[in-house]
Formats: sequence, structure tokens, C-alpha cells
Amino acid sequence: MPLEDSPYASAEPQRELLRIAAPMHVAAWLTERGWAVSWPLEPQRYDLLAAGPSGVRRIQVKSTTQVDRSKAGWQVGIARQEYTRTPGGSFDANGARRLTPYLGTDVDDLFVLAADGSLYAIPVERLESAAAISVGTKGGRYERFRVAPPAAA
Repeated sequence: MPLEDSPYASAEPQRELLRIAAPMHVAAWLTERGWAVSWPLEPQRYDLLAAGPSGVRRIQVKSTTQVDRSKAGWQVGIARQEYTRTPGGSFDANGARRLTPYLGTDVDDLFVLAADGSLYAIPVERLESAAAISVGTKGGRYERFRVAPPAAA
């Protein structure tokens, strides 16, 4: 079938779907490099499990389409939302939540997929309990964790 006759010929990536596609993108990237990837059956604080040469890694996947204009990169929220507890110890019935950073007891690595296709694999201990970070900035703190460059335009 000629490309122009394919139903996928004019399909362009939709930025608003990056959040949904990001875990599959990371899983494919890991699989291509020899890692066995699994998804948790029950809700967990991690999105993927990856088994490879360095053992089993718990991976949280984040994506970003938010440009960080002040640093010429991408801004990404990396904290999780946690329900607050009442003074009696039960969860707040009003659904009040707070942002909580990921810890090494939750995940081992945070993968960030930016809208330009850049991919970062950041050990959680390097996040310093941050709620948000910037990636893709020249000389930035997380550039050494970039594992895939921006996609060709």
C-alpha cells in the first residue's frame, strides 16, 4: 500500500496525548536496550518495573509539554499527589491533597519525556525532594541524565 493511502499517513503526534504515551515510549526504549519491562497489576507509586543488568528498577514516568522560558528548557512537575489525613488518622473526606516528593523508598528512577522527544533517566536521589524540575537547559543540572536527544524536526 502506498504511504499516501495509509490511514496513518497524516497522523501527527498530539502533544496533549504525550502524558498517555510516555510510559509506552519509555518501555519501548528500555526494551530496545535489553531490559524486561512490566507494569504493576495493582496501583503503585511507580509506573514500570524494569529488570536488567543492574537488577530490578522501579520507574516513575513523567512527561512535559510545558516550556520553561526562563531557562530555555522544559518544566516538569515531579511530585505525586497524596491525600491528607485528618487529626484522627483517617483520610480527609473532602479529598484534600498535598504534593509529596518521590523518595528512594517509592521509586529508583524518574524518566522524563519532553515534547521534543528528549528522554531523561534521573536517579530519584538526585531530585533532592523537588516538586518540579527543568530539563533541556544548556548546562542544566539534569543534562547529564539525558539518554535520548530531541527528535529530528
